[in-house]
Amino acid sequence: MKWITTKDDKYVSRWNEFILKDKKSSFVQSIHRVRAYEKYGMDWELLLGVDNKDNILVGSANVIIKMPLFKLYICSCGPNKSENFVENIGEFFTQFKNRAKELGCFASQISVHDIYEPNKIKGVRVGQIFTNVASTKTNNFISLKSDEQNVLSKEELIVTFSAKGRRDVRASYRKGLISKIPKTEIELEQAYACIEDNARNKGYQVREWADMKDFIIDSVKEENAFMITAWYEEEIQGAVLLERSCNYLSYSMGGVKRHSPDLLTGYFLQVEAMMLASSLGLDFYDVSYEGPKDVQRFKKMFNPTLKRDYTIIHFQHSYFKYKLFNLLYGKLKKYAFKIIELKRKIGK
Repeated sequence: MKWITTKDDKYVSRWNEFILKDKKSSFVQSIHRVRAYEKYGMDWELLLGVDNKDNILVGSANVIIKMPLFKLYICSCGPNKSENFVENIGEFFTQFKNRAKELGCFASQISVHDIYEPNKIKGVRVGQIFTNVASTKTNNFISLKSDEQNVLSKEELIVTFSAKGRRDVRASYRKGLISKIPKTEIELEQAYACIEDNARNKGYQVREWADMKDFIIDSVKEENAFMITAWYEEEIQGAVLLERSCNYLSYSMGGVKRHSPDLLTGYFLQVEAMMLASSLGLDFYDVSYEGPKDVQRFKKMFNPTLKRDYTIIHFQHSYFKYKLFNLLYGKLKKYAFKIIELKRKIGK
């Protein structure tokens, strides 16, 4: 096996298919995800272990962050490996650290599944030094199959929810809502507008369509991601963005219009997402854990099981810059993307 770093299309074109075969991998490693950071002045590459026929055996998609004085090497979830990889997984972490040093990074960071015993890796520091790149931390799973591995029907799924969850989901289906799966650019932009409007109304930020456009269109085209929209009397009422991993579909973001009386669109869309995951032959729907308290209360009504199977770790490669970054990052965190973009423009 040899190790390479690359953006060559012959490897990039196979990457998404590769990670969808690894149950320990996550949608955050999608090539469309890492490419999306280019819009903020970041770079990316694949770090791969390949055999003599150029088959990918193990690797990760990594983001390279360049700021004035500081450079970081970030993997959102790794390593990703095939069933044919039989060597010591420790070699991947050695290669990961060495590549960060080669690039002149003061630190490197990776989210690692606990099966790989991240606490025992040489030189490891537990914790997240840079939070502006999304990393896998938890899954909030709803099982789509019975204990006997039979696929659950919609009603069988609803029965597993809390009492209020069951009541509101059933009520949402009586309202006359229908769902659609947008495919074209116009349809996807219309769907994403619901998410942007919801963010404005609730006082939080999401990326603009111009920043998300390529990521969403390309991901949907390859079925690495899906959008579902809810409609009532021929008017769009809400949308959710869903991303696919090996054996589960994850809720990434969403937004709904408010009505009085309430159409309960959020409940409707979540169950439609579960049914889509089931139709894809997946085992779980990940309703996600993030969000303010009212959002978390809403998600709890579906009785998900919280899994904390990943540990975010990092490595120090420059003592002075590591200490300085830790002193400054708390104050500069919300400006990180602007600083990175400025560094890219100056670099030109």
